[in-house]
Amino acid sequence: MFSFFKRLNLTKKLVIIYVSITVITVSTLTFVYYQNFKNALLERTFAQLSSINMLKKAHIEDYVDAHDDFTEVSLPEFNHLLYERTGMGNTGETYVVDNNFRMRSKSRFMPEKDPLTIKVKTGATLSLKNGVESQSVIKDYRGVEVLSVYRFLNIGDDNSWYIMSEIDFEEAMIPVIKVRNAVLLIGLLVLLFVGFITYIISRGISVPIKAAKNRIESLAGGLLHVEPTLYTGNDEVGDISRAINQLIISLKKVISYTHQLSEGDFSSKYTPLSENDEFGIELSKTKEKLAGLMLRNERLEINNKKALLKGQENERIRLAQELHDSIGALLTTTKLSISAIEGNDELKQHLKELLNNTISEVRTISFNMMPSVLIDFGVGAAIKALVKHLEQLSGLSFNFENSLEENQRFDRDIEINIYRIFQEATNNIIKHSKANNVDLSLSLFQE
Repeated sequence: MFSFFKRLNLTKKLVIIYVSITVITVSTLTFVYYQNFKNALLERTFAQLSSINMLKKAHIEDYVDAHDDFTEVSLPEFNHLLYERTGMGNTGETYVVDNNFRMRSKSRFMPEKDPLTIKVKTGATLSLKNGVESQSVIKDYRGVEVLSVYRFLNIGDDNSWYIMSEIDFEEAMIPVIKVRNAVLLIGLLVLLFVGFITYIISRGISVPIKAAKNRIESLAGGLLHVEPTLYTGNDEVGDISRAINQLIISLKKVISYTHQLSEGDFSSKYTPLSENDEFGIELSKTKEKLAGLMLRNERLEINNKKALLKGQENERIRLAQELHDSIGALLTTTKLSISAIEGNDELKQHLKELLNNTISEVRTISFNMMPSVLIDFGVGAAIKALVKHLEQLSGLSFNFENSLEENQRFDRDIEINIYRIFQEATNNIIKHSKANNVDLSLSLFQE
């Protein structure tokens, strides 16, 4: 039973609890009221029967005493005195019984029978036989449950007859039964009303709690795009709903902040929700660590690029030196050797032109890779030589203004980078700008 109750939802539990309490309360009140009312009615009915019994006892005894001999008593008149049923209801009856348990008056329920043939051996007559006058609920001579008041009647043999005043228990209890039915009906209506009110109230509690539970489960499953709860009551359930709404807002704030971190935005700041916000404090520490790690990675990447560029420039210097010193010298020697050969002048002239073109191309390649003037005289002289060389190759008019001091030098890497910038810029101008005149300027600005 308890396990079944545990499986019910909150609404059903509350309805069952409150309805059970109402049933117990109404049943208890109904029972107590019914018993009190029943006892009061029985007491009142017995009092009324007792009065009637005493009155008829007095009438009978006075009537009999008025005659010198009991045999002179008129039986019809005797029965008439007993048949008077004022205050006796529909089933009330007063009759006389002798000490041999024979009825000595006419029965209103068996008028056709001789009274002497009707045996009245009941709890009341037995009590009187034992000398006790009283009142009680008994089975009468018909076997019907009745309220009975019984006394001794001072007539008959040895003055030991009995007078009985009775009314059916069912009739006497009609007001009690009506009250009981009315109370049960009122109790049923109260039960339905309490059940309905309990259902409404419990739904007002369980629905927001269920909504809060669903949102907590969504949050536990990682789903943060949930709508805030709409319950705005000022009770504890409303406090829970507002706390969950604040939790959703806080988690969205955390997600937004972590998204910024994942995008590499370390400029944003996270404000902890409170001084005890351990998650927020750890998140801020993580941001600082990530920012430091990112900075180290950027520096490492820059250093790697610098090392790569430096390696490339060193290789260019080496190749340019090799082209200038070795290949250039060999080509020049070859040209002199051809000039010394006697014979076919036309062939010699053709070979000289080929060698001159080759020497010029080698010098151009060597110049583009790393002009020796850059190493020897600095970036200003190297750019001036580059401009002169480009004018010869492209046919464009270059105007180069050098604002550096004469023989002013910088770190070799800086000079190489400045030269490469000018070299790339002029190359793009020649290829894409369709310009006729090009102005170039090299200046130094103090911070």
